[in-house]
Amino acid sequence: MAQSRRPDRTWYLIAGFLVALALAALLVSRQPFAGPLDFAVRVPALVGYLAVFTASLSSAYLREMLRLFGRPFLAVHHYVAVTGLALLTVHPISVAVRMSSLDVFVPVVSSVRGFLQWGGRPAWYLLAIASAAALWRRPVGDAWRPLHMLTYIAFWLATAHAIMMGPNVQGPIMRGLAVAMALVMVGVLARKRMQETARRRRRG
Repeated sequence: MAQSRRPDRTWYLIAGFLVALALAALLVSRQPFAGPLDFAVRVPALVGYLAVFTASLSSAYLREMLRLFGRPFLAVHHYVAVTGLALLTVHPISVAVRMSSLDVFVPVVSSVRGFLQWGGRPAWYLLAIASAAALWRRPVGDAWRPLHMLTYIAFWLATAHAIMMGPNVQGPIMRGLAVAMALVMVGVLARKRMQETARRRRRG
């Protein structure tokens, strides 16, 4: 007898996205100087940051994602990753509009502190490269995996940028949450490395 299909729970993603969007908007609205452009700058940054974290976290739990959403891992992962990259593209565009300058797309390399403080700039390029490598993994070949790992470096750079500059990440709770997420990403990377080592041993 054929196995029954798992129920499609993709709507969980939509619900989670809407909740994250509402919470980010609420957080930004608590700033006394929040205006329409502030929402366009900060809400996409917060939700996009969370989306990249979620996409990376899901990559270490393939079976769990299938059980939870009833969809193949790649489908869920791509939905979240594309949404995150799109939002993190809206963020610098909004900043560029507010500053009337394209300097926000130029990484700062004059000092280590400046590079980390403005870490969102190189982080965006690293995310774009990582996403392109995954999208065109056949032409890229085996190189796509290490290129896709740039996502982790991008996340840590974005965390530094958020902690050092993000108006909504200056309180102890939000800073602690950002640090905790960065540490979780270290664990996710370690788990993926162990999974890859185990797969190689089985093949060998």
